[in-house]
Amino acid sequence: MPPPSRRGSACSSKAVSGSSAARPSSSPRRATHSWRASPARGRARATITGLTELELPTGELIRSTDRAEGDAVAIVYPWEVTLSRTEPDDSAQNHIGGIVASLVPVGNRVRARVGPLTAEITADSSERLGLRVGGPAVASFKATATRLLSQSGDDYPPKPPSL
Repeated sequence: MPPPSRRGSACSSKAVSGSSAARPSSSPRRATHSWRASPARGRARATITGLTELELPTGELIRSTDRAEGDAVAIVYPWEVTLSRTEPDDSAQNHIGGIVASLVPVGNRVRARVGPLTAEITADSSERLGLRVGGPAVASFKATATRLLSQSGDDYPPKPPSL
């Protein structure tokens, strides 16, 4: 897998624990498999394109349409994350390459942990991609799917971007 660029991309295998987030489901799940968002902490700054970049301690960048300045947390829900074997050339602003840390079956879906993110994909997609724990994958998500919260909490709910 070629190394991703710093343009909204990152390459990390550091896992970050998630916060609980409710999501309806048609299949039962055990309590140990609660729905979780994938948070990542860093320093936020506005860009000239109107997006906000969150720089993680590792130097990786995450882009969001939400506004924030200073210490902030980016939150991405698992159903907003797609997986691939190589970095795609698509409209998503964020691509994080890393090692698959875990694969957890949940009914007809699989939760895969790649770097600081948890992705929720169909079991069929997991098989088609040949995902394996310890193998490479790229997690992608849009800037519009990335919520930013300042660590002080004074910007919640996030302000919509001005048009």
